[in-house]
This record gives sequence, C-alpha cells and structure tokens, in this order.
Amino acid sequence: MKLDKYESYIQKMIAENILKEVDRAVSFFHESFFDYAFARIFFQDGDSIYTFIIKGDQYLFRRAQIRQLLLFYREEDIVQYVKEVKDIIEDKKIRYHLKDVVFKMLNSLENPDMIEYKLMEKYLKDEKSEFFTQFWNVIFTEKWGNLLIENKVIDESFIYNKEDKI
Repeated sequence: MKLDKYESYIQKMIAENILKEVDRAVSFFHESFFDYAFARIFFQDGDSIYTFIIKGDQYLFRRAQIRQLLLFYREEDIVQYVKEVKDIIEDKKIRYHLKDVVFKMLNSLENPDMIEYKLMEKYLKDEKSEFFTQFWNVIFTEKWGNLLIENKVIDESFIYNKEDKI
C-alpha cells in the first residue's frame, strides 16, 4: 500500500481525531478540514483559483473547495484574493454556480472590507450590469451596512427610517 510508510503519522492523526478509519479506509474527520488542508497547500504552491477552475471540471462538488480557497486567499493575500474574485466573476466560461459561491461567500463575511466593496462598486451602480442584483443582495446585510456607513458610502438614513430609530 502506498501509505504504509506513513502508518505512524496516520495512527497519530487518527488518535488526534484529524483522520478517521472505517473498514480500513482512512479519511479526514470532516470534509471542511480536507478543504482547509487543500487550500493551504494550494496557496503555498502559488496556484491560481481562477486557473484551477478554468483548467478543471466545474462540477457542483467544487463549490466547497472554491469557497475555502477564496477564504484562505482572503486571509493570506488580499490583493491576490481580489484578483481571483474579479477573474471568476468576469469570465463568461465560468459556470454560474461557481460565481454564486463568490456572491454567497461575500454575503456571509463577518468582516467585509472596503477593497471588496470597491470590486463590486461598478456592478452596484449599473442597473444593466449582469450581476447588479446579486451584488445588491451581497451588501444587504448588517455587517456590510455598518461598513458602508462607517466609510460614508451610504448614509444611515438609507437603511433606517425615523420610526425605526430608538
């Protein structure tokens, strides 16, 4: 077996609940941990998420990997992350379900950043843009609202009317 030389490492990882063994098959304890490990190695190798998508299959199961890759790049290299997001969104060869991963990831951010807003700004200002509605849905959250108010992109009255204020 190819993994025999790693048996001691595998047993340690099983003991630490990083891996699990069922019927002599070894797997990660959770799919998201695999996705994180994959993203870390992918980033360290200097690979492009966009190129990975274009050169590979664009099957549904890639969504979790793409999300994890984007989140990892966001933490490690914000400039490269923004380039990847832009490339994914703008390329017509990338299937919509993978672009939707980008929209949902941006929408769920706990700490959105103005650099991400700047990326979306042209779509938000052009009602005829292909992703006008999707990007408005992204920023229609409390976290995004707070960021945009703090940075004076929108006024608080845009979100709250006088009756809503306490």
